[in-house]
Amino acid sequence: MRHGVGLDFGTTNSAIAVADERGRTALARFGAPGGATHAFRSRLYFFLEDPPAPDRPASWAGPAGIARYLRDEEPGRLIQPMESFLASRPFHSTRVFEATFTLEDLVSRVVDGLRQAAEAEFGELGGTLVVGRPVRFVHARADKDDRVFRTGGSSFVPAVRRLFQERFGDDRIRCGEELTSVASGLALRGLE
Repeated sequence: MRHGVGLDFGTTNSAIAVADERGRTALARFGAPGGATHAFRSRLYFFLEDPPAPDRPASWAGPAGIARYLRDEEPGRLIQPMESFLASRPFHSTRVFEATFTLEDLVSRVVDGLRQAAEAEFGELGGTLVVGRPVRFVHARADKDDRVFRTGGSSFVPAVRRLFQERFGDDRIRCGEELTSVASGLALRGLE
């Protein structure tokens, strides 16, 4: 059966969804401290396996990494939030124990952990993958845009909500599941 896969990589939260041929979407759920969630925290927890290899630390990503961090008694390193690295132009790499990781290495480990967790629920993803990235609506105009769909982490910020209400009015604002609607839309796009 043909399906599309949508991945919304966020620096704080990420999500992944699968769309079937009929256009029905399903979001991956992840076990997390406090209960299952559709939001995959974009975090990495590095630790040393037994026997320790400081030049090759192992890692857990997302909710599993946070749970391991909270449970482990051995020293490890929790990398959070990813945006502190992405916002820094001079940042090229960081050291974890005796290993060096580039920003690409860190993001790759988060995305791989997200994929593995989603495949544990859905089976092998395959299909067409559509990946989202942050978008800035520089030219949004209140007099030309008939609807605004508010989604993403900034949707939680009261000042952002007020700004949209003032600029577009409540009657033109639509809201989705703030942390997961982008992944569902990208999965549908994967069917095209």
